[in-house]
Amino acid sequence: MRTPEDNQVRFEDLAVKKILEKDKVYRPMLEMVNFNSLMKRYRHIYSEIGAPGYPIESGIKCLLVQIIEDRSDRQMEELARDSVRVRYFCGFSLADETPDHSFFGRFRDRLVSSEHFIYCQVVKYLL
Repeated sequence: MRTPEDNQVRFEDLAVKKILEKDKVYRPMLEMVNFNSLMKRYRHIYSEIGAPGYPIESGIKCLLVQIIEDRSDRQMEELARDSVRVRYFCGFSLADETPDHSFFGRFRDRLVSSEHFIYCQVVKYLL
């Protein structure tokens, strides 16, 4: 899985970027919004105990895709698993395991108080 600090360029990233050159939604959003700096204030919702989970940036991006694509949690699980452009946008490589449907509800519960603010910040970047 790519992490926000991962600067190593992989062949698959170059191939996927070539495929996504014409994407009008997710590629421009990645170019305009600095998700890493936007998420710094929300890292506290993740525990340092236990196995590492999906990066918070990936969780937020998945929830944004879910809103944009108007998908249920189960549909979002399938979209994240099957769509190259969604995988790339959310920070998953082609070989990475993607979240299952239960992740989205649990992640939303963690963000209840912050979720609206995060989406407003992303929209502000885009406008």
